[in-house]
Amino acid sequence: MSLDPGRRVLERVREALDPAPPWVAETPGGFTWWPHACAQHVAVAGEVRAAGESFWRVVVRHDLVRDVAGSAARFAALSDWNARHPGLSALRWDGDSGLVSLVASADVREPGVAAASRRLASAALLQLGDARRDGADLAAVLGGVRAHSAAPGNAVRSDPDALCDGWQRFADAGASAAAPIAALERAAAMSPPPWLRVRMDAGGLHAELPCAPVDAAPATAPGHGVATLHLLHAQPHPVLGAGLLCALRLPTDAEPVEGRRFSTAALLEEGEAREWTGADALGAWCVHPAAGLSHVAFHPALLVDEELPSELAWGAAARARWATAFLRRVATLRTAG
Repeated sequence: MSLDPGRRVLERVREALDPAPPWVAETPGGFTWWPHACAQHVAVAGEVRAAGESFWRVVVRHDLVRDVAGSAARFAALSDWNARHPGLSALRWDGDSGLVSLVASADVREPGVAAASRRLASAALLQLGDARRDGADLAAVLGGVRAHSAAPGNAVRSDPDALCDGWQRFADAGASAAAPIAALERAAAMSPPPWLRVRMDAGGLHAELPCAPVDAAPATAPGHGVATLHLLHAQPHPVLGAGLLCALRLPTDAEPVEGRRFSTAALLEEGEAREWTGADALGAWCVHPAAGLSHVAFHPALLVDEELPSELAWGAAARARWATAFLRRVATLRTAG
């Protein structure tokens, strides 16, 4: 019997990581392995029916810190890390368990198996480098403890797997990559487009994306107006070098209470984990010092191909619609409460 698209992606990610005994254990939806003292989980979360199609959500999660209590200060720390370390994963707090992990996921359907496999395998490798660089500091900042665990029948692993340095391959490619200007120009000219307006400049592509209308006065209703999208090739990653930065900024009134924006970013992260958004969960919600409530992702040069800018634009449009609708529901609950 042939495997469904989600299971095929999972198996391709397994091939890329190639976890070996005794540092791997099978789980009902996939597998868990221990590249160092903290576990990384790869699993198919299940099938989702949306927009008349079937999707399979494949999740890569690398545990970092446990026993983290929810608070404004900790949500601000999560947001700060996500803003300063854009990538393919989000530093996410699980409100049920108090666990903070690096998480990436993709909702896979039949035509997207190859692309999802490549991006999720890359996200898994990059999580290992981030965990080794920042895990201890994050535990201190968040007031938790490192999420050390052990493979069944073994002690906590003390010798890190060689893949923990796998990020270097992306950095090497990013040191000499050419800017994807032609791909951005093609995306800017696509028809029909996902935006209201678009322009190109020396830094990349900039567009205005429509948010769902609401029955309220302008500038007062959560989600009213337009979101802005920036696909930037001229801002290299501090570790990975060249690539494509995707930054989606929600309208200011999506969260009108400034002091609540850090917790709202954490709430959007949890919402993406629980709902179908129409976009792969690659990247993270944060509060950018200049742009406000935003979603940011960095795609290393090794992953930038001719189709990526167009895919990111359509994904950002779907995310903008989902996020503003989600925050309208939250606003309704707050009002009712």
